This record gives sequence, C-alpha cells and structure tokens, in this order.
Amino acid sequence: MFTVKALLSASRAEAITDVFFKRRIRSNSTMTNKQDINNLIGYMVTYLELSTFCIRKSIQPNAEVIDQLIDQYLVHSLQIYQGLNPIEQEWVRHAAPVEWSILLEKQEKLDRANADVEALRASASFRIGQKIVAIPHRLKQVLRSKSKA
Repeated sequence: MFTVKALLSASRAEAITDVFFKRRIRSNSTMTNKQDINNLIGYMVTYLELSTFCIRKSIQPNAEVIDQLIDQYLVHSLQIYQGLNPIEQEWVRHAAPVEWSILLEKQEKLDRANADVEALRASASFRIGQKIVAIPHRLKQVLRSKSKA
C-alpha cells in the first residue's frame, strides 16, 4: 500500500526496467499457500484504505486507471471469498457487513458484465465477425509455424 500511496502522491514518477533482485519461491510460503480469509481481509482493508486515500487527496488525473488498480483488490477479494468454505463465507457476511455490501455490489457488476459478454457472443454480428477473422487468423498461424521451422 505504501508504494501505491507514494506513487499517487508524487508529482512525477518514472519506471526503471532494471532487475534489482530475483525472487525465490519456496513451498509453504505466503506466495505459494492457498489464499484464505486472512488474505480476503487484507485485500478488503487495502481497497478501503486506498479508496479513502484517493478521496482525501482528491486524486483526479488518470482516475480511470487508478480506479481499475484499486478495483483489482475487490476482484481478488471476491475470488478468495468464492474459495472459502460456507462457514467462513457466513463469517465474512456477518462480521463485516459494510465490506460484504461492497463485495456484493462488485459481484453484481461482474455478473452484469459477464451477461453482456455472453449476449454479445451469442449475437449474429459477433458470429459473422468470427468467421470473417478466422481466415486471416489461420493464415497467420500457418506463416508463424513455417517461420519457426
């Protein structure tokens, strides 16, 4: 959270593509363990704190990009929630009603977006477009396979 807050507060920032360290991944580390309710709480706290930070700082430039970044914490929270057992899910719903309502609202938005995508894929224009693009796509695959050989 510190890095995001620092970048959002900076008047100028630059990215460096140099590698400064190599990450070592071990079994039973926080990177390889199954995510649980503690991770869900962490993502939700981060989402709420970053949202509050942006509101307090009245951050406007690239607001859509910032919203998408912060939204990723909600998406991760939902993914973890869906992997919890029913008892843990019940605990989340009762222990954190505000956070739960935020998660529920995000899930509803995702469900609507998925329904829109499915409706688009079922449309005649989408299927026609797929057929039109299929020939150049197949040609591209053939050319790539020949250039590798």
